[in-house]
Amino acid sequence: MLYRAYLTDAAMALTNNVAHALGGQCVERRYMELLAPRKPERSAQEIARDVIRQAGLEVIG
Repeated sequence: MLYRAYLTDAAMALTNNVAHALGGQCVERRYMELLAPRKPERSAQEIARDVIRQAGLEVIG
């Protein structure tokens, strides 16, 4: 999978350089971002709440 990221990033850099030189538009997202978009980050409290709920634990106090 890393070779795909390397090759597509290299192709993106090359085409972006050509696009800038000729006044064209550039691709804004990486190939890896298209495959696995980033999930919104959660706070520590949200993560702890989910883990406690999924484990079936009960918080006392």
